Amino acid sequence: MVVHKRVLKVSWRIISIINNKNNKKKLPLYLHIMNVFYQELKAQEEELLKDFENISSDEEEKQVLKKYREQRLKEIKGTVTTNLSKKRFGSLKEISANQYVKAIDNEPSNVCVIVHLYENSIPQCRLLNECLIYLARKFVKAKFLRILASDLEFDPVGLPALLVYKNGELIANLVKITEQIGEINFDSDTVEEVLIKYGAINKNEDIDDLYLEDYTTSRILDEDEE
Repeated sequence: MVVHKRVLKVSWRIISIINNKNNKKKLPLYLHIMNVFYQELKAQEEELLKDFENISSDEEEKQVLKKYREQRLKEIKGTVTTNLSKKRFGSLKEISANQYVKAIDNEPSNVCVIVHLYENSIPQCRLLNECLIYLARKFVKAKFLRILASDLEFDPVGLPALLVYKNGELIANLVKITEQIGEINFDSDTVEEVLIKYGAINKNEDIDDLYLEDYTTSRILDEDEE
């Protein structure tokens, strides 16, 4: 209980009156006044305490909500950052010799860059292009490129060829890849198996994982708006 300064002041006044023999007759009156005054202050104090408790409760609730929102925002930012770090492509892109180095070196260290060296005059190159278009849509975290072998002065004897880069380093040099997948009977599944074997793509990170990531992110955003 908080003792009000005015109560102390009146109390000391009453004590001084009691100690004064000339004020003995007025003592009951002063005691009555003090009691009334004290009861009034006590009532005011109780009201103030109730208001303080309500304010305190509101503030605590605000603090809890603030912490919750901060945590949710942190989760959302973390999810977005994670998804951004998992860069997505989704197509087989044509590049020139001038674009070759930048197309490989300007990617994050976790991105595999798969380059098809081809010539339109070679049937196996045309078929491999079709397979890579499909795989690029399926494995959107890998970067699929194609470039005319003649632009790089590459010997057509080694076509079709796939070169795989990661973190700027060549990790697979699949010259004349038809020796591994077959001359005419290969399909996207066969090419996929070879790319998985050399670490160019991850079978566990196909398009289904991307749907799951988008669904999870949207759930977090929706819940935060409720």
